[in-house]
Amino acid sequence: MAYSIESRPLNLKAFSMMDIYKYSERFSKQSGNRSILTKLRKGLKLFRDKFVSSISFSEPEFQGNGFFTVRAKVRAQMKTRVVYYPSADILPTCEILNARCTCPAGKDPAFCKHTFALLHAIDDYIKKEMFSAPIEKLQTWHQPRPTKKDPTKASLLFKCRCTKTPTLDSNKFALKKVRGIFATPFAETIISLNKNRIV
Repeated sequence: MAYSIESRPLNLKAFSMMDIYKYSERFSKQSGNRSILTKLRKGLKLFRDKFVSSISFSEPEFQGNGFFTVRAKVRAQMKTRVVYYPSADILPTCEILNARCTCPAGKDPAFCKHTFALLHAIDDYIKKEMFSAPIEKLQTWHQPRPTKKDPTKASLLFKCRCTKTPTLDSNKFALKKVRGIFATPFAETIISLNKNRIV
């Protein structure tokens, strides 16, 4: 039975980047391929760009084989609608036994960037100790934060030095400036209304 890491903690508390390096080193020795560091870097970029989702795992007791099987969905980098499903078999001692992926490069054992994106996600989960996050507490992100309101006069905020109250005569000079190309029918209507009031 597979559990989501959001609903049940993944008990690989000693998992670290060293376990990922050991797994990649094993591939380099087997194949003589030195491009593994590039795939490690690309996997980290996929993880940081949030291409990894829906991480789940099966426990050793349920499988009867002595290791955790961790799975995830990883979106393809170039094709928007394609999703790959990498998985990794990890011992309780945090040694990575094997990995697989549904991508073309993800043969058994898989050393593709999607596999490394999953392994980086597990490492981040352990580093941030998300396994000990309280899930009984209700989320509060939708509730507005309390604000402290301090009523202040606008004159103090803007440091206005005006002491005169505006009158109709003081506004007529401002309206006379709005003529020519910048004049609108509304502005001209107000100017003509002011002329009629003055007369």
